[in-house]
Amino acid sequence: MERHLQNCRGLACLLICCILPALLLACSALQPAPTPPEPTAAARQYAREVVINRDTWGIPHIFGKTDNATAFGLAYAHAEDDFPLIQGSLVAARGNLALLKLAKISIINDYLVQLLDIPGHTERQYRALPEAFRSFLQAYAEGLNYYAHLHPDEADSRFFPLAGKDVLAGFVHKLPLLMGVGKVLEDLYSRSADRLEVGAAIQKQFEWNAPPGLDGRLAGSNAHAVGPQRSADGKVRLNINSHQPWEGPVAWYEAHVVSEEGWNAIGGTFPAAPVILHGHNQTLGWAHTVNRPDFIDVYKLEMHPDGSHQ
Repeated sequence: MERHLQNCRGLACLLICCILPALLLACSALQPAPTPPEPTAAARQYAREVVINRDTWGIPHIFGKTDNATAFGLAYAHAEDDFPLIQGSLVAARGNLALLKLAKISIINDYLVQLLDIPGHTERQYRALPEAFRSFLQAYAEGLNYYAHLHPDEADSRFFPLAGKDVLAGFVHKLPLLMGVGKVLEDLYSRSADRLEVGAAIQKQFEWNAPPGLDGRLAGSNAHAVGPQRSADGKVRLNINSHQPWEGPVAWYEAHVVSEEGWNAIGGTFPAAPVILHGHNQTLGWAHTVNRPDFIDVYKLEMHPDGSHQ
């Protein structure tokens, strides 16, 4: 009987440890949140300094007095089209996606954020940035905060106000996954008896989905540049074909940004990215392709046979 009671107590403790956090998480996700905070004075000033025009296809053309005002406008225009995805991308980079979306992939993401120390890397890189660029990132974040305040029914105020550091975290979060760290983790965890699907689940978000009739062997990216001496009319051409998915955190969003300070670019950007990642300005164009650079090293830690944590 005593052993039976001990087993019951052990099972009860196990259930509390496993179920209680999930229940608390569910309750926190269901609790009504207050309205996102009032826009800052800087945000209100940016709003007066930017104009957003949309063409026949809905592409936003953003004209700002300064680079910061234009970044503010880009954030607001993108939020108008896909705010849930932007909010989810930045919350995922914080490691709080499970608070926003109760799903297995959310918990795996939050685990990965801590495993890779995304917050620590973000903090160190943010401190190393020039003050002008930190101000630029903050202006973009202010655009998202401004939209959240005007559309409180779409925003989860637990995560607002956003800051420039959150925007940087989005890059720190995505880059390792784009370089294939998910596949490395999948391989490492698959060697364990209790296989975890951390790598496979994370990497799946960033895989290219082949159209019907094609398979993954044809997946990839490419870009072609033709110089004036190679073209019949003497003009330069740049063809960008990056093979990104149609939707999700790394799907392209087309925009045109113009600032009186000289910023003038048109092309594609990712959700929560404050610059044009693929595109051109009045003098040059730029592109990058998905590849597999050797940036990941795996080391096996061998413990001292005496078991003294050495």
